Amino acid sequence: MSFGLETLVPDVGRQEISVDIVAVHGLEEDPREAWTCPKTHTLWLRDLLPFNKLPARVLTFGYNARVSSFFGNDSSDSIQQHAHTLIAELEALRALDNTAERPIIFVCHGLGGLLVKKALAYSASRTSKKVEHLYSVFISTYAILFFGTPHNGIEKASWVQTRGYASSNLERSIEKNSETLQNITDQFAPLMKQFHICFFWEIFQTVTGVNKTFIVSEDSAAPILDDTERSGINATHSQMCRFDGLVSPGFSIVLAALLRYTKESHATIRLRWIEARKFLATQRKYEASELVGFDVRNHNKPFTYRNEGARKIQNKYYRIPHNVSNIYTGRDDFTQGLREKMLVSTPSLGVRRQRRFVLYGLGGSGKTQFCLKFVQENRDNYYGIFFIDASSVENAERAFAELGRLGGMGDTCTNGIYWLTGLEFPWLLVIDNADDPSVDYSRFFPPGERGHILITSRNQDCKIHATIGYYEFKDMDQEDAVTLLLKAACVENSTDRKVRDLARPIAKTLGYLPLALIQAGASIRQNICSLEDYLELYSSHRKEIFSKLPVQGADQYRYTIFTTWEVSFRMIERQATEEAADAIEVLHVFAFLHFEQVPATMFQRAWKRST
Repeated sequence: MSFGLETLVPDVGRQEISVDIVAVHGLEEDPREAWTCPKTHTLWLRDLLPFNKLPARVLTFGYNARVSSFFGNDSSDSIQQHAHTLIAELEALRALDNTAERPIIFVCHGLGGLLVKKALAYSASRTSKKVEHLYSVFISTYAILFFGTPHNGIEKASWVQTRGYASSNLERSIEKNSETLQNITDQFAPLMKQFHICFFWEIFQTVTGVNKTFIVSEDSAAPILDDTERSGINATHSQMCRFDGLVSPGFSIVLAALLRYTKESHATIRLRWIEARKFLATQRKYEASELVGFDVRNHNKPFTYRNEGARKIQNKYYRIPHNVSNIYTGRDDFTQGLREKMLVSTPSLGVRRQRRFVLYGLGGSGKTQFCLKFVQENRDNYYGIFFIDASSVENAERAFAELGRLGGMGDTCTNGIYWLTGLEFPWLLVIDNADDPSVDYSRFFPPGERGHILITSRNQDCKIHATIGYYEFKDMDQEDAVTLLLKAACVENSTDRKVRDLARPIAKTLGYLPLALIQAGASIRQNICSLEDYLELYSSHRKEIFSKLPVQGADQYRYTIFTTWEVSFRMIERQATEEAADAIEVLHVFAFLHFEQVPATMFQRAWKRST
């Protein structure tokens, strides 16, 4: 099997009226055999097309389509990699032979269609100056023919049943309502009016052993959508795109579509490029606030879909418990990925959904700080941002009641939720510390499709509430953890190699946990101990703690956090000064208070009484 683009048929006829037909195969298929009749060895893309009437260059795109590689630990990553490669190679080929503005028609089989959808969504987003050349594929694509592509997933993993694969990753990725499929659908949906689309579904079931089923059902392969064509083909899933002659079932429909698209495409694509140049010129002056497409069914008029991340929205409500720490460090790649999921407007093919993303992981892993950082950086994208402390039902209800009062609807939890439901402008709700497995936190989701919600939890079962994804907060990247420790310790020469070498074993011992690193850094900053002797001090206290606790079921994470706290506490206690005694007393008082909304008046009264 050859990977990458291969020219199956070179340019035939006059280049100025030619099109590029790009064929992308599906799983467990070869870029040539996928389109070849096994009995007659007819490769219809090469042997049956009337090139005297269809001036075209025919290309195939090959990729590692084995199940084991295509659906690994993260199938969405594999699809994305192949999609990026397809765009890069296609753009390069067309740029080198000066055909960048030639119309493109994609022909896809099975899951190759998902790859093409992902590729076009990627190309559509490449509008910044350094990568705008990749935008050309999106602009030039005129039509797509989908043969048996599971747009809405596969029922009960039919692929696995009929072909004998036992891949849990495959099943999760292609079953109905899977996150991978939904993400691709959400990204492609706003672009659909840009293209002429023809859906084909299999009419014959596939038989393997005792199993007999449709690999991709009609409703998944050919969803009923406005301004799209659809047709069944009297063949099984694997044979539906392997025509052996002009009278093969379905071939006349395919050929008629290719001839029609080729004839109509040039005038449309020519006008589209004129508008695209204007758009790109504007992009060079201003930050993108919209992505532009061209409606082929409405005289090729430009249409736009919003990139909400770039819109300027007047933020009115910004109700957060406190600002993000000024030493916050790391997770930049994830921040960008979440911003794209939350802020790029991508209405789905079906009903629009409220966007909910779940962050789960150990306490002290940085979930709340990440949310504070995210809302700080994206404040101008939301009319309102609201933090809800869900560490208890009472706290959550109290916070929503405050929103009800803010909206002038009365200070009850129900009124607060109702007020959010009615807001016409974009809002973001952060439900923090949703840790209790006995609580159904969906009771706090404002009904309807509006709004964005971030949920943080120590309970991974909260993933069930996600509609656009979830992410597990684990330990930090090693170098980010070292940087955070040195920031917390206020070490000036934090980039010095010797200093970082001293800090690295501390970060490793603390499990790269942000809370533990910050506590350790605070001890060093307050001269309770030094960077050089922190590990020895930590180890001695850890041994003391473990000597007093049962070995069975010991929670290493909990004792790591506790030990960093114990180091600071004991060292303050040993100072035996009046200030140290006062500090210990204050810590004792804090132990009885909730971590939010500590009343400042109690300290003011204490100060007045002491003077």
